[in-house]
Amino acid sequence: MEQQKMAQAHEEVEDMQHGPFPVEHLQASGIASLDIKKLKDAGLCTVESVAYSPRKDLLQIKGISEAKVDKIVEAASKLVPLGFTSASQLHAQRLEIIQITSGSRELDKILEGGLETGSITEIYGEFRSGKTQLCHTLCVTCQLPLDQGGGEGKAMYIDAEGTFRPQRLLQIADRFGLNGADVLENVAYARAYNTDHQSRLLLEAASMMVETRFALMIVDSATALYRTDFSGRGELSARQMHLAKFLRSLQKLADEFGVAVVITNQVVAQVDGSAIFAGPQIKPIGGNIMAHASTTRLALRKGRGEERICKVISSPCLAEADARFQISAEAVLKAHDWSHSSAFFFLPDPERRTCGCFHFCRFLMATKPASATLPKSAAISKGYNFASTWEQNAPLTEQQQAAIATLSHAVAERPFPANLSHEHISGRENGLSVNTKDNTWEDSGAIETVLVNTNQFYKWFTDLESAMKSETEEKYRHYVNTLTERIQTCDDILHQVDATLDLFNELQLQHQAVATKTKTLHDACDRLLVEKQRLIEFAEALRSKLNYFDELENVATSFYSPNMNVGNENFLPLLKRLDECISYVESNPQYAESSVYLVKFRQLQSRALGMIRSHVVSVLKSASSQVQAAIRSSGGSKAAVSESVEASVIYVRFKAAASELKPLLEDIESRSSRKEYVQILSECHRLYCEQRFSLIRGIVHQRISEFAKKEALPSLTRSGCAYLMQVCQLEHQLFDHFFPSSSEDISNLAPLIDPLCTYLYDTLRPKLIHETNLDFLCELIDILKVEVLGEQISRRGESLAGLRPTLHRILADVHERLTFRARTHIRDEIANYLPSEDDLDYPAKLEQSAESKSGTTSADENPDVFKTWYPPLEKTLSCLSKLYRCLEPAVFTGLAQEAVEVCSLSIQKASKLVVKRSSPMDGQLFLIKHLLILREQIAPFDIEFSVTHKELDFSHLLEHLRRILRGQASLFDWSRSTSLARTLSPRVLESQIDAKKELEKSLKATCEEFIMSVTKLVVDPMLSFVTKVTAVKVALSSGSQNQKLDSVMAKPLKDQAFATPDKVAELVQKVSASLQQELPKVMEKMKLYLQNPSTRTILFKPIKTNIVEAHIQVQSLLKSEYTPEEVQSTINMVSIQDLQAQLDHLL
Repeated sequence: MEQQKMAQAHEEVEDMQHGPFPVEHLQASGIASLDIKKLKDAGLCTVESVAYSPRKDLLQIKGISEAKVDKIVEAASKLVPLGFTSASQLHAQRLEIIQITSGSRELDKILEGGLETGSITEIYGEFRSGKTQLCHTLCVTCQLPLDQGGGEGKAMYIDAEGTFRPQRLLQIADRFGLNGADVLENVAYARAYNTDHQSRLLLEAASMMVETRFALMIVDSATALYRTDFSGRGELSARQMHLAKFLRSLQKLADEFGVAVVITNQVVAQVDGSAIFAGPQIKPIGGNIMAHASTTRLALRKGRGEERICKVISSPCLAEADARFQISAEAVLKAHDWSHSSAFFFLPDPERRTCGCFHFCRFLMATKPASATLPKSAAISKGYNFASTWEQNAPLTEQQQAAIATLSHAVAERPFPANLSHEHISGRENGLSVNTKDNTWEDSGAIETVLVNTNQFYKWFTDLESAMKSETEEKYRHYVNTLTERIQTCDDILHQVDATLDLFNELQLQHQAVATKTKTLHDACDRLLVEKQRLIEFAEALRSKLNYFDELENVATSFYSPNMNVGNENFLPLLKRLDECISYVESNPQYAESSVYLVKFRQLQSRALGMIRSHVVSVLKSASSQVQAAIRSSGGSKAAVSESVEASVIYVRFKAAASELKPLLEDIESRSSRKEYVQILSECHRLYCEQRFSLIRGIVHQRISEFAKKEALPSLTRSGCAYLMQVCQLEHQLFDHFFPSSSEDISNLAPLIDPLCTYLYDTLRPKLIHETNLDFLCELIDILKVEVLGEQISRRGESLAGLRPTLHRILADVHERLTFRARTHIRDEIANYLPSEDDLDYPAKLEQSAESKSGTTSADENPDVFKTWYPPLEKTLSCLSKLYRCLEPAVFTGLAQEAVEVCSLSIQKASKLVVKRSSPMDGQLFLIKHLLILREQIAPFDIEFSVTHKELDFSHLLEHLRRILRGQASLFDWSRSTSLARTLSPRVLESQIDAKKELEKSLKATCEEFIMSVTKLVVDPMLSFVTKVTAVKVALSSGSQNQKLDSVMAKPLKDQAFATPDKVAELVQKVSASLQQELPKVMEKMKLYLQNPSTRTILFKPIKTNIVEAHIQVQSLLKSEYTPEEVQSTINMVSIQDLQAQLDHLL
């Protein structure tokens, strides 16, 4: 047993070493399981298949990138050897190759042992040549043990022709002594319906071979479906490519799993000129693709009778040789003498195991007419008796008898060949004699030939076949003669055509000679025309280039003319032409004297631009003078100009007076791509803004001054901003009229708008600095953010964009002032608030408020509800509600944190004063009430009430100075961390203060303090009693050295002086009195301070729990230490259920 286990383990190790390796082995090399699943879905089930696959095939797998392909190929190459090996190693490997027997010793002899595994063996031949029968035999022999010529593996059969028959396997299995059911179970069968399906079956076959040992794979036939799926020469290339891929997949299976691949192939008749005489020749289909893919090619053909002949056509290691074999019902057999062979038909029916010559004898006997009689000779009688014996041993079926009858009629109607005697048919030796004269058998009994054995029959049949062949060849000889005559006629016609073509060739040569001479003349004329056109184009190009240089004199003459000015209609066209000349000379510096001309052109351009500037200044000043004259003629000064005069004179009159500038300025804007015109355009913008500012600055300043005298700060801000927006919009419209392309850039109008806005800023800033009212400051922010920046400027767009910088400066100043005033307000009105007697008059204030609101339904309808609040709380909430909408979130967060913290401290100080003035409970409820209000009111603010403070810490510097004085450290030693230069840097300390969390913490502590005080007020006697009892029990459990004390302590609890039933009854009565007298008062105060019932319920719940828990502890002691009579009659303590009902009633 141990030896068997060791052998089995050794075999498993060899299997692992020699493969094939399942593709899951790649996981050890870092390949993901998901990628391995994708490889298996693509048909790559082994590491060998991955290593043998081209990289482009791996890239076509969906979900696998190039990086993954490289990693997978590298991992597979480490497991599968793909490099060189020595021939000796290869020889040693091939000695271990398994060969599968064919079932025939003659066939195995030429194959040197059988079909080789790990390679492709092709078997081709005509129909009924034995291909399929040989495949059926191999399906059985591959399952035999190795010592019997088998492969000890399963078989896989892909059937493309539908000729696979399982019952044939059962018959062959009987011959080899195998169990038929096991043989069928070990054969995997699949029917292929098209070429694509046939290829897909190979993928499934690969996955099956990974799991189970297969020794043989058969494809019968590999090319049948290709003949139907691909038709004609047009699809020949596609067919061959598809066939090559299929054969390559078969070879990969043979390489990976070491199976023997057997494919059958069909043949095609090669009909050509030689076929007329030698008959049609056959060749396998598939061409060179099939020939190169097959390792061994075997050709099958029919022999005599049931004999088949196998020939080795090509093989890398087998010599060409023939083998003869027969196929019986049991399997492929060795060819024997025909007279001794008992069965050699293909069909597996046992009833058809009859000799072929005897079938033919039956056919001859069936041709005998009804009136024929046989001679009474001993030979004939013996032959007849022998035939009768055959008939009894192997009777014919009805189908065979019908076939013989059909052949009889066909032979009877066919005349005998001419070289045979019509009188008789003679044979040798004594036997059966046939006389065919008048289609009757001679009554005289002249049967001259008796066929008593197979050799006599073959001799007679050969003579008959030769006579029939000579008769058939006569028709073909006549056909050949006819073809010969037709060929001669065609040859004569071809000679005449050749003569005609010679005449045409001679005529063509003459035509070419004439055409050559004519073409020379035409080419010369074409060259002259091309040269003429080139010269014309060169002259035109030279003329067009010289035009730019010739323009210098014309342009200079025009610009220096005394009659030329900017208003002249020729000025702008001349300026445009001048720009074109400058551009051309700049782009062609290679021309002679181009730099000289460029300087002269630029001088003319500078003169023209100077004329434009002077003209613009002149027109703008003239327009300003006309406007000022119109204002003076209206009867008022600039300080008293009305709005109607502003619109009609300052803008309309100015636009009309300067209208002649519009075409000029538009032309300059259109050329703004050149830097010279950018400069002159900027100069025009500046000149325009200067003239407009000198015209309207006095009016704007006077209007703003009037607003400042008549209106308060909010109204002044609103009126001043509205007036400036109107002025800016009108100025932008006027600027857009003269400069339509430049009006989009608001910086062009800044020299005019910024000084006008400065007037408003200078007027508002002093007032803002001295404003102390928070409401006014908040109103200013609302005006600037909502009305001005939010609505007006956003709605009117770019025309008012110039006002934004000034308005943002004003808004920033208001924010700064509001922040300062808010901090001052928090410090003075909240942190340093000094309460009056009325502010601390609690609970009297609450009682008065309760009486005044008794006629209302809710606290929200009573305007005096805020009078019951402590003033710093009201001021804090009022301040925060104003600042929330006005300040930035970061600034408001800091102020809110400071305000809440200061307000909480102020309320706590006030609660201490209320304790001194009224009672501790009033102080606690006062603090709870106001802290709850503060927490509730700050909840809507969407901010974090926390601030991080950073400060510099120099406390560590003193210690380092001491160490320097002691000589333990150096001042400037940078190599050491203790030097003063390193330690002078301060430490940054960060501390975060969260006012909301501190508020919650104070509220929680106050509530707990209130709960404990109420609990002690009601059940303090019970708590003291429980404490004493606990102390006594602890003393007893710990023991004591004082025996006397031990004797006293050892008494029962009810005998103790403090725990007698009367004392306990007195204690219970005190607690009951407190529940009935003190606790209702507490509830009344809670109701007075806390108007919300849910708040009171939440606060009272722990008080109730503490009271009930004290009673439960006392009751447990009574049950354990006192008798029931003492508990019921003397102590008479209330039950827990009644106590809970009593407490619930208080709510």
